Amino acid sequence: QIPSAILRLRQGSGRLIRTSDDRGVVLVLDPRAVTKGYGARFRQALPGRVVVPNDDKQLTESIERFFEG
Repeated sequence: QIPSAILRLRQGSGRLIRTSDDRGVVLVLDPRAVTKGYGARFRQALPGRVVVPNDDKQLTESIERFFEG
């Protein structure tokens, strides 16, 4: 079940970026992505930089920096 969920996550995130000009952020709001042992497999499956924020403020700042950069 986990491998198919990882595949669906990769496919979904791949739909976000269609051209070289596209930019986007994927938010995984399920706490199991950081609290369960298999969560690392989900994070590794995502392309690009993965940020695990400590709080809402850090999340907001990370997204703002991404789109400003």
